Amino acid sequence: MTLFAVKTLGCKVNQCDTQFLREELGRRGCRETQSPRDARLLVINTCCVTHQADRKSRQAIRHAARLKKRGARLAVVGCYPGYDRSGISSLAGVDAVFLHADRPAFWSWVDRFLDGHRSGRVDGRFTGRTRAFLKIQEGCDNHCSYCVVPLVRGPSRSVAFDEAVTRARRLVAAGHKEIVLAGINLGAYRCPGSRAAGLIHIIDALLGLPGLARLRLSSIEAPDVTDGLIDRMASSSKLCRHLHIPFQSGDDAILRHMGKRVRVADYLDLVDRIRRRVPDVAITSDVIIGYPTETPKSFQNTCSFLNKVQPLKTHLFTFSPRRGTRLEAMGARTLDARLVRERRSRMEALTKNLSERFKRRLLGRRVEVLVEERRRGRWVGYSGNYLRVGLRIKMCRPGEIVPATLVDLDGEDMIGRICRRAKRFSLKNN
Repeated sequence: MTLFAVKTLGCKVNQCDTQFLREELGRRGCRETQSPRDARLLVINTCCVTHQADRKSRQAIRHAARLKKRGARLAVVGCYPGYDRSGISSLAGVDAVFLHADRPAFWSWVDRFLDGHRSGRVDGRFTGRTRAFLKIQEGCDNHCSYCVVPLVRGPSRSVAFDEAVTRARRLVAAGHKEIVLAGINLGAYRCPGSRAAGLIHIIDALLGLPGLARLRLSSIEAPDVTDGLIDRMASSSKLCRHLHIPFQSGDDAILRHMGKRVRVADYLDLVDRIRRRVPDVAITSDVIIGYPTETPKSFQNTCSFLNKVQPLKTHLFTFSPRRGTRLEAMGARTLDARLVRERRSRMEALTKNLSERFKRRLLGRRVEVLVEERRRGRWVGYSGNYLRVGLRIKMCRPGEIVPATLVDLDGEDMIGRICRRAKRFSLKNN
């Protein structure tokens, strides 16, 4: 039996791509190992959204090459090959490099290495995850000024409606209580030839699956958060009350320069409409620090904007110039590195404070926690509105849904006290 090892960097869509790779290798009779030294096939699934992602991808490739035993093969896949294929190919120990569009060639390469197909079994679980990710959309047509993703992943396209539902059924049958819908631009989901053509329709189909306790959206652009989606979130106990909406900036001039379709007033109106219908909703976001046209005023506008939104969490990205983007064509220059570090430090302090304020408002509320792991003497998992909760409980296991009351904060975690009389749902409650 051929052992393989895979390392994944980047977003939830990359995690989905890796899961597909695991399943296909499993069908070919291969088995995954957590020890790269033992693997005959090593695969690095890369990211290139920033310079830092490039660096981490190269580090992972070099590390795998050092561990590769004699006769083993190392393949590099994912987004980074679409950005710098020749650079990756020149790294010592790399045997093959494949773009996203090269997937048929990748499997032909694998089959030659394996000397033909061998049949194997796949258990259907999303490996290493209590929550399962389900990719229903790929690529993007937006072409924001700073973003390389459309260049390396291509235009928007969607998974067939029936295929997505079938895949979700398998994940539920395998024991997953929560499914996270993933896509590069999730709101662009369309299924030609089906009456159930849009995102809200596939959400409705999945909410009806027996055994599924939760459905979560990974990330969605503001223009795609429709009144219909907000209504579903308000009325369904299964659709998680959490929206990750990438704002990127709280300054209209920067949003315009980025090529965004919305302005600050649109964002604020959307957040207000969401919170009127779904009071306990958690909003998380992305913000870029150091965009080339960022001024002291525009940075302060973003800080003021976040104070109004009060997100649960904000992922901060330092601007990173990407070859092939519109910003490169404009000849945009990066800001002074020391200035950007200072602004990022200020933004980190602000967003940490906003996160704590949001959590404190929810003290005393009851939530249901999907348990993921044991950490520092507590069982830890996530509520429907994406609060990480530590539970003071001895007997539990990953995949169990536990009702709890939020009683305290401990760093980034909230502390939950078990509701003893409430029903608990385990992996067996399908």
